[in-house]
Amino acid sequence: MGYLVYYRILQDERIDNDRLNKDSENTMTTRTKALLASTSVLVLTVIHHVYGAVIYDTPWRLHIVAVAVPAIVLLFAFDLMQQRQPSTRLGKASRALSTMITALLPIAGIGLFEGGYNHTIKNILYFADISQDTFNRLFPPPTYEIPNDFLFEATGVLQFFLGLLSVYYLIKLWKEKVELAYESTIQTNVNASR
Repeated sequence: MGYLVYYRILQDERIDNDRLNKDSENTMTTRTKALLASTSVLVLTVIHHVYGAVIYDTPWRLHIVAVAVPAIVLLFAFDLMQQRQPSTRLGKASRALSTMITALLPIAGIGLFEGGYNHTIKNILYFADISQDTFNRLFPPPTYEIPNDFLFEATGVLQFFLGLLSVYYLIKLWKEKVELAYESTIQTNVNASR
């Protein structure tokens, strides 16, 4: 049975895509929420890094703009392809690439590492008053700044929580896809047994 579910996920031409993309005037699809969460992480990190580059006179922080902006464009382009051609190879490839970009950049790279380690854990340890020696070993200057600017630290920590929101919607999207594949497989088995 597990093999059939897995097979249906990979070969989902007959899955009811209208149900997966249940758009209406008052509701937003899970796919759209996942897109907005992941692009929010990217937009926030651009703002955060540009602000940090200015206040700390560290222009090297601007590198993220060259990564985040193309990623935002790709995520929206892939979403459009998924919406217009969900059952085609292009639609499936777009879904896979979108998932991969979201997992690697907004979730792992920015949400967990940048927002989680670089800001959330750094602030917790700093305000827990660990020794300066330990703090500098974990967060060596000049790459890391001691928490001395509220807006910089708040936007840094917010990246972590938006990253978690991206995880939530990516998992929810995957669960919906598995559920539809399972229902489709059961329906196929019922129809075959008649």
